[in-house]
Amino acid sequence: MGCTSCKESPSERAPLPDWIVELPNDMRAEYHHRGASIPDTAHRAVTMEQIGSLVALLQLVLERREMVELYGQRRGERIEWPVLNMYHICDWFVKPLTAREQCSWVELVATGPQLPAWFVSHAWSTQFHQTVEMLSWHQEVHQLPPTSPYWLCTLANNQHNLQELGGSLQQTPFWRAIGLTSCHGVVQVMDEACTPHSRIWCILEIYVALFELKNKRFEVLARIQEETQTYRFGEKYVPAGPALRAADGVEHIRSRQEGKGGFFPQDVAEQGACVEVQEAQASRPEDKRSILLAIAQAPKSESQPPTEHPRYAEVNGKVQSLFRGAAIYSYALNGNLEGLCGLLEHSSEGVGYRSSDGSTPVYVAAQHGHTE
Repeated sequence: MGCTSCKESPSERAPLPDWIVELPNDMRAEYHHRGASIPDTAHRAVTMEQIGSLVALLQLVLERREMVELYGQRRGERIEWPVLNMYHICDWFVKPLTAREQCSWVELVATGPQLPAWFVSHAWSTQFHQTVEMLSWHQEVHQLPPTSPYWLCTLANNQHNLQELGGSLQQTPFWRAIGLTSCHGVVQVMDEACTPHSRIWCILEIYVALFELKNKRFEVLARIQEETQTYRFGEKYVPAGPALRAADGVEHIRSRQEGKGGFFPQDVAEQGACVEVQEAQASRPEDKRSILLAIAQAPKSESQPPTEHPRYAEVNGKVQSLFRGAAIYSYALNGNLEGLCGLLEHSSEGVGYRSSDGSTPVYVAAQHGHTE
C-alpha cells in the first residue's frame, strides 16, 4: 500500500496541453485555473462572449499547431478551421484543457452559474464556424446581449464523467436545462444534411420542448449554402448565410435583410417535412430504446419500443409542420411535382406559406414556368 503523501496531485496527473504556453498571457491565464464550481450541469450555459473567446483560441492554436483527424475517412489529415467540428473541439481542446480539474469547459471560464436563455440542439458533426454564425444570427434577430447564455452539451457536460446521462431521462441535464424558467426554449441548429433529425437525443429535445414542457418555444436555424439560390431573376447567387424560422413562424433570412434575396434552405425544409422520429439513431442502443419508450409513454420494463405508435405520428406531425410550408415552396419553385404531391396527399397544411419576400408556392411555380 503506497504512502498517501506520495500520491500525485490532479495537476501532476494531467498537465495542461503543451501548446498552451504559446498563447498570449491573457488567453493562457483563462485556462490555468477553474473559474467556478457549478454542481448543476443545467446551470452551465455559455455566453456568446465566451464562445467568441473560444473561437479566438481555436483559430490561434490551429494556425500554430498541426492537429489531425483521429477517426473516419479523413483520419490522419490536418484539421483546419473550416472543417473543425464539436468532435474535434472535444478531443483536442475541451478534454485536454479540463483534464487537470476534471470539470466542464464552462466551469473553466465562468465565475458562477450561468442559466440558459436558450437550449441548443445540434449535431456534433456540424462545422463549428457555421454553428457560431447561426447562433450569432439568432442572437441578433432576438436582440439578445452578448452575455445571453446558450446551453451547449459539449461545453456544459463534464466530458470526463458522463454518468448523469445514464439515469432517468427527466433527470438528464438536457431535460432539466430546457425546463428551467430562464430557458425560452430549444433552438435547433441544422446542417445541410438535417443531421439532428437523425439523432435520437435531438429528437428528445424537440419532444421535451413541444410536448412535455408546452410553454417552451422551438426554433430552427439553418444555413443557405454557397450557390444554391439565386435572385434578380437568376442573375446573381444569394450569398451563403444563416436563416432562422422563429417560433411564431416568421422567417428571418440574413441575405434578404441585406437586399440580396434568399429563402429558407431547400434541403433542410424538404428533409424536415419528412422526418420520422422512430428512424433516429443513437450511439448507444439503450438510449434509443429509453427515448422511444418515453415518447410512446410505454412502460420502462418493455424490452423494445414499438416500431410504430400513434405518439410517434403525433411528434412527427408536429415537427413536419414546421417545415411543410417551406418544403412546398421549394418543390413548387423547382417543379418537383412528385415531391409536392407526396406532401399534399397527406395534408394541405402549408399551401398558404409565404417566404420572407411574401411570395407563395403558386407564385414561384408560375414565375418559373411550372404550370402543371
